[in-house]
Amino acid sequence: MHRERISSSLGIAVIAVLLALAAPAVGRAAEPASAPQGGEATLPLEEILRLYRAQDEEAKPDPAPPLRAAVQGAELTATLLQDALEVEASLQVVVLAEDNEWTAVELLGVAGTTHLASLPAMTSGMLVVRDGKLVFLTRKAGRYPIKVSFLEQAVAADALRKARIALPASAPAELRVRFSSELFALAQEPVRQDAGGALVLPRNGAFEVAWRTLEVASREPEPAEPAAAADPVIPYARASSVATLEGERITRMAYDLRFSGRRTLELELPAGESVQQAYLNGRAVPFTVEGNKLAISVAPARPGGDRAQLELVLTQDVPNFLLSGTLQVELPAPAWPTSELSLELHLPEVFQYEWSGGSLSPAEKIQRVAYVYDIPEPGRTLGFHQYLVRRSMPDVTLRYAVDLDGRYFAR
Repeated sequence: MHRERISSSLGIAVIAVLLALAAPAVGRAAEPASAPQGGEATLPLEEILRLYRAQDEEAKPDPAPPLRAAVQGAELTATLLQDALEVEASLQVVVLAEDNEWTAVELLGVAGTTHLASLPAMTSGMLVVRDGKLVFLTRKAGRYPIKVSFLEQAVAADALRKARIALPASAPAELRVRFSSELFALAQEPVRQDAGGALVLPRNGAFEVAWRTLEVASREPEPAEPAAAADPVIPYARASSVATLEGERITRMAYDLRFSGRRTLELELPAGESVQQAYLNGRAVPFTVEGNKLAISVAPARPGGDRAQLELVLTQDVPNFLLSGTLQVELPAPAWPTSELSLELHLPEVFQYEWSGGSLSPAEKIQRVAYVYDIPEPGRTLGFHQYLVRRSMPDVTLRYAVDLDGRYFAR
């Protein structure tokens, strides 16, 4: 009995030893065969501190700009009128802030005597009048050239007329005043005066212009043109031509004129073109035609101004449309250089048209204009455009063919 207990105890001890020896092997078998081996590296203290500093610098956000936005410069051009200043302002705005918050930049003062004429269309911001100031609002950083036109009404002080243009934004600015020396005289000493006008600098954040009207014994004839006046120019010309199936073409020409004093504008007419009407600043005016030369006397819309609008109505008999053929349209050639010209053709819808040549090239979008001589504009509309017309006769040539798609009839 005693021997059996000894044998049983000895067997249990042997099993325990075997299990103890097998446990490390089982643990090693459970470990992945490709377990990574640990490693160590020794670095100098200076290198460790440098790495910590570089990590801290990367984690810090970019510092905010010291100024969210600013007006870098302002150039203003004003034309003296009887009781007002006609002003064109060109401002250069820089926005530095890079976030989704709105940034407001004050541009010009808008008082009760200020009448805004035109504001540009902005894609990354907007212009608003707030607290008596014209303000540019945007949420995007960048450079923004902004052009604004407005009329600043003058205040009468005895024989003088005074106008003030406030500049809320602190920026380099200058004002160039253009005027007819036969009609007006400045009541202040300009910084400089040349063919471009009188240069005036701001004082206490504003331009102040004072002038008086000169007494002219007789307005008949018109005052002589100043010797230093700039050459006349046509900044923009627009044309609308309507063609009918009966072979008649009606063309309306609208010219924006820039000049000084009274002048005579001459235009070369296309062959077969006759002038029906002429409107200067919205009123019918007389004109003379000798051969293919049209002459018309023009004057600014306002005394002392340098802008005028001239509209001509022309007609021409053209051959009837065939099933296919070529169509050529020619426009009058003014003696003054034209900076930009656009044309809208209104043609019968029964044809397909293809541009084949001419000084005018196709344009997808043409700026519309309200003509004094109002007529319907039926048919298919095609747009054309040309820059820098210099005494040449603008023209466009089209190929056309009858469009039978969807026009078949079955009995």
